[in-house]
Amino acid sequence: MNKEDLEGLISKLTKQDLQRALSVMLAPHSSPVFGAVKIVEHEMAAIEVLKLIGYLNKGSDEYSFVEKLRVTKAKAKSLMYQEALRKNTNADDDLRGILSSPTIQKDTKGMFLIEVPYPLQMDRLRSRVRELGFISNGSFSGSTARISANALEALIESLIPNDKKDVILKKLKKQGFPDKSIKGLLRAFLLKAGSKVADGTGEQIVTNIGEVIGQTFNGWYGSDFFW
Repeated sequence: MNKEDLEGLISKLTKQDLQRALSVMLAPHSSPVFGAVKIVEHEMAAIEVLKLIGYLNKGSDEYSFVEKLRVTKAKAKSLMYQEALRKNTNADDDLRGILSSPTIQKDTKGMFLIEVPYPLQMDRLRSRVRELGFISNGSFSGSTARISANALEALIESLIPNDKKDVILKKLKKQGFPDKSIKGLLRAFLLKAGSKVADGTGEQIVTNIGEVIGQTFNGWYGSDFFW
């Protein structure tokens, strides 16, 4: 780590922030007794403090850990995994966040590329895809998941809250959509996803796949995306 950068950031902290940082750093020493806690707990305390003082961003990715902490890629992944486990986030909410990302793209073969910055998120995504009956081995590498339209369709449907599914089905019935099912709606969208459409000024723009998926989770969709 860069000592000068750390000292500069520490000098700008308020008394309250300094007290909080010290409390976080010393907390592992009191559980259960001094010197008995595992090294990883001290590492997690240090990561929390480094984010508190602004040395690491709250959403730091793997590269940030490698660059700022001067650790190997494997160590960075391990730290990120341990940090994520302690956040105790809901798996479904985590996956919805991934699929609502504006970075989702569609390649020339009709496969969808999903950027997954955190190791635990990738494991959750891989596990859910397998549960739905699709193969994930070989198609999930590094921080990018490559998934078929059928698998993505099933994944999205499995993550739509039940109360939102009712809202979508009512809209489908009201608007006379040919296939009055959520699966049919998703299939129609994914066939067109990533294609260029004209905006209000006639300029060609690329459909934001993640944005539409995020709207679907909230029980909303825009007909312009489907036909």
